[in-house]
Amino acid sequence: MDRKTFPPRYLGGYDFGWDILKLSDGKYFAIYAGRNAQEWKSCGRCTPETFPEFVDFANYNSIVGKTTGNLPASYDLYTVQDSGIVRFYRGNGGNANGQVSGIGIPSLGVPHLVCVTMRGTAVSHFLDGQTNGTGVLATTLADNGDSLYTGSRGDLFTKMKGDFAEIMIFGAALPDADRIAIDAYLGSKYGIVVGVSPSISIAPSVGSTIALTWPTSSFILESALDLTGSTWTAITNGIVSSGGTNSFTANATSGGQQFFRLHKP
Repeated sequence: MDRKTFPPRYLGGYDFGWDILKLSDGKYFAIYAGRNAQEWKSCGRCTPETFPEFVDFANYNSIVGKTTGNLPASYDLYTVQDSGIVRFYRGNGGNANGQVSGIGIPSLGVPHLVCVTMRGTAVSHFLDGQTNGTGVLATTLADNGDSLYTGSRGDLFTKMKGDFAEIMIFGAALPDADRIAIDAYLGSKYGIVVGVSPSISIAPSVGSTIALTWPTSSFILESALDLTGSTWTAITNGIVSSGGTNSFTANATSGGQQFFRLHKP
């Protein structure tokens, strides 16, 4: 049984958080034990924000949690075996517990932002910056002084199969503005799309032209003459930005064709 331990790095403004090394695909799991269990206590309001990449859902993929054996004390964040649904499980390490699960399933083999917030009894899941299920979790919470685990839980039964680029835990329910800012930072750092992907709207314009519009973002407009082996070329001239919207006017030549897409470099 291989084990690696990394010291936490505390962040100002919140209770705790840190960057960690990536874990290998099931061979290692990391255990974090604070100098004092109270340093890691997170009852009531909390926000785990993680950046995992899953290999498969054949077993339960433990993300992060404090458990007494296999029961949350006071929280356990993991993916459900086979289905891959993200579940937030809370309780007192005994006979009081409850859970709220997400809806969308993270795709395998690519990194994702997996986040959950709890404010009072209200729980909200987020996947890549988009709401991924909500619910009410009303149960007795307790921290029994157990170590904080990532990649497994207190009984060492579950194993994370995949990688972590980052894990952050905040002892508060992050305001939406703070969570969105963190999502944007991590999305930019690791090159993933956060939030709703932009789409192109097409409408007739003057004469034989059409107008393409899309929300201003880091995506670039590209064109190609066909979809079978043609090279996509970035359009750098003629794009007008105004009020958070980009627009481009294309010629609709009779008998010709041209394809457009938005691409994140």
